[in-house]
Amino acid sequence: SPFPVLVPQYISAGYTLDRVEFQPMIKPVAKISLIYNGPNVDHIVIMETNVPDGYVQGYGYDIEDTVTEDIKVGKNSGQLILFKNDRIQMTWINNSVLFTLNGKISKEEAIKIAESMK
Repeated sequence: SPFPVLVPQYISAGYTLDRVEFQPMIKPVAKISLIYNGPNVDHIVIMETNVPDGYVQGYGYDIEDTVTEDIKVGKNSGQLILFKNDRIQMTWINNSVLFTLNGKISKEEAIKIAESMK
């Protein structure tokens, strides 16, 4: 990986790491996905992608089915998207790495997982 991969020191109860996927993109960019399996075929997926300077995150989703909120992960700004089906997507950038966390968990759990990334 062209960047240090971080892993959560905390994960929601009942979830275990199933696999890690590495996807090279346009050099020197790569995407790492950590996939955690949980109860009731639910998953938590954490993706890490190194981003170039000046990177701006765009979002593609149906705004009628979502609520968005600005959040803080440690000292980093991020965005939380809450979907009507109780799934969330949270994004933040730390040290030129874009983190995306997806899952059917609460906002509080998502922030707790995000803040435990080391």
